[in-house]
This record gives sequence, structure tokens and C-alpha cells, in this order.
Amino acid sequence: MDSFIYFDTAFWGWGTLHLLFLWLAVFPYLSLRAFIRNGRKVEIHSQLCPPEGDVRTLRKRNEAYVLFLSGVGRVSSQTMSMRERGILQRLARLCPSTVVLDDVFAYSINNLPLTENRRLSGYWRWVFKQKLKKNLLHALVGYLINFRNIVQITMSADTRYSQIYNEGFARVLVRHLEQYGYELENPKPVFIVSYSGAGQIAAGAVKYLEQYGLPVYALMLACFFTEGPGVVKAKHLWEFIGSADVAYRICFTFTPSRWQGLPTPWSRFVREGKMTRVEMGAMRHTGRGGYLDRNSRMPDGSSYIDFTAAKFAEIINEIGVQHTGEPSLK
Repeated sequence: MDSFIYFDTAFWGWGTLHLLFLWLAVFPYLSLRAFIRNGRKVEIHSQLCPPEGDVRTLRKRNEAYVLFLSGVGRVSSQTMSMRERGILQRLARLCPSTVVLDDVFAYSINNLPLTENRRLSGYWRWVFKQKLKKNLLHALVGYLINFRNIVQITMSADTRYSQIYNEGFARVLVRHLEQYGYELENPKPVFIVSYSGAGQIAAGAVKYLEQYGLPVYALMLACFFTEGPGVVKAKHLWEFIGSADVAYRICFTFTPSRWQGLPTPWSRFVREGKMTRVEMGAMRHTGRGGYLDRNSRMPDGSSYIDFTAAKFAEIINEIGVQHTGEPSLK
């Protein structure tokens, strides 16, 4: 009986592992096939969220646009964490001439949420409900969302799929900007503010946004991304890194394309002064002590989330002045 139980456990364990590798092998094709079959054109899912305070609100003078791309735990454009909503509200108040947008789902080539109009929508709704429960077992189930979105990130970085994936997502961003009044004939600064794993999605899209004639600036908050062929097309890139962010440093070791001293486009990009590293003090990657924590304090008494929002706003307002030639509203 014991040997039978052992065999049964091994059988299901190995079976699950084999199915996982099979799924990883076919997932890119399943994700991109509609886009490829339609000549790299696909219907973009559009579900604009109503304004929330100053976020997703048009201004009297729309001098710049911010596109916020969330971390890997998201299932749609409407599942922002309290911390992410908090920093966006602060950023919108500090940048009164900037349209701050957060209703883009970064982990889909056509902006389609995991929880809508998919064959597995019911499954992802169930997983998301488990993630919201406060116990370890359910939280582990919730990490299936993170795993699925990480696979999307690898597609954006993998040269076999990156051109197709990144071009498609860039179209999502352009369409989204136009829905909020952006005029391609009169381009204004576009700031892609990314958090954690979304940095790779942003980096991949920069090249194709630049082809539309958009002046694109990238603000990477503890982001994981490869150099790839696109991110060096940004007008400028800022990396915000905390000294206690272990997750960032571990992932950075797996991106040799961004190591200094190597003859890569990224090294040239840095030498030209187009990348600025912003030290964020003793901040961690997430949670308590993270960049978006409202309880932890900087030496000057400001909360971590206020400090982070102020750093973002300083850059956005300064670039707005350079493009308009007028004083920014503060």
C-alpha cells in the first residue's frame, strides 16, 4: 500500500511537471496566433475606467501623459493595489498639467483582462479570489497569476517573440492615449512609469512608440528588464533603486545585456548620459519598507510613498517645462 501511494504521488508529480513544460512551450503561440494571422492587427479590448480623483482625468492643459504599468500580480486594468492607487493619486496632484492613466493591462497583447472574454476567465476569477484571502495556502494559489504574467514578461524579452509581442502592446498604448485625447500630430511627452516586472513590458514597447513619433521617457521603479533592441530608443530613462531591494539585485544578475563595461547598446546609452540612477535610500522591493509604504519614513520625515511620488513628479514637471517652454504648475 505504501509503495502504491508513493507511486501515485510520483506519477502525478511528474505528470504535472511534464504538462507544465508543454504549456510553456505552446503558450507563446496561443497568445500570439490571432495577432499573427491578422497581419499583426488585432482587436484591442477597451474598457476605460471612470476617473478616480485626479487619476484618469483630463486637464485644462494636457501637457504630458503618464502611463502606469503595474506589477505582476494584476489580472485586469481594475485590480490596482491600495499602494499603487495611493502613489498615482499623489502623482496626479503633484502634476496638475499631466494626465495620469493606470487602466492598461500590461500582460496582454490586446489589453484583454484575464477575467473577461477568455476560455479560462472563470478559472482566473477563482484564482484572484483566493489571492485576496488572508492565509498562506490561498496566497500560494494566487501566485499562479504572478507566474502566468511572468511568462508574458519572458515573451517580451525573448527575441523569438519580442518583436511581435512588443509591437502589439505598443499599439495598445497608442490607442489608449488617443482615447484620452492624445494627438499623434501634436506629440506631447509620454512617461511610462513601470513597477517591478512591468519594466520589461515598457522597455519592449519603447522602440515602437518612438516609431509613432512619440517623445517617450521611462521611469523604472525597481524594474526587471533586459536591454533588448528597444529601451535605448527612450529619450531618457530613470532607474529608482533602494539599497535594501534584494529582489532587484538578484534579477539584475540575470540581465548581462545591462552590465557595464560590455560593448552593448545599453552601455553606449549610459555613456551618452541618457540613463539616470536615482538612489531611494533603504527601501525594499515591496510590502512594509517598500517604495509605496506610507508608514516607513525617510530621514526628513516624509513617508516612502510621498518621497517616491515627489521624485517622479520632479522629473515629469521638469520635462514638461522643457517641451512647452512655460513654467510648470505646482
